[in-house]
Amino acid sequence: MSEMALLGANLREAREYLRLTPRNVAERLEISEEEITAMEAGERVVGDAELESLASLYRCSAALLRGNEALQVPTALVAAPGWDNLSDTDRAEVIRFAYFLQHTGRPPCFLKEDS
Repeated sequence: MSEMALLGANLREAREYLRLTPRNVAERLEISEEEITAMEAGERVVGDAELESLASLYRCSAALLRGNEALQVPTALVAAPGWDNLSDTDRAEVIRFAYFLQHTGRPPCFLKEDS
């Protein structure tokens, strides 16, 4: 898989994990939905500033989106009761959610509740 294809797949997966639409992301980055779709398809180069904006929006690192960083299993999870009974798929989901919680500050601006 090419670097652009890997980045695109990771961008789409991160967006879908947060249940965001291409329109949500496009509005936040002030670009078109078509550009988001092209990025996710690996058909458009993602600039460094755009990648940092996407990483911030998706609450992860740019390195993770590029595929240069792996999710680490927190030690507390491995020691947790029932960890050994989880399927590989369930373990991956728990690890991903732990990473998300670790990197979450405040919600993206468009997810804030109206005051």
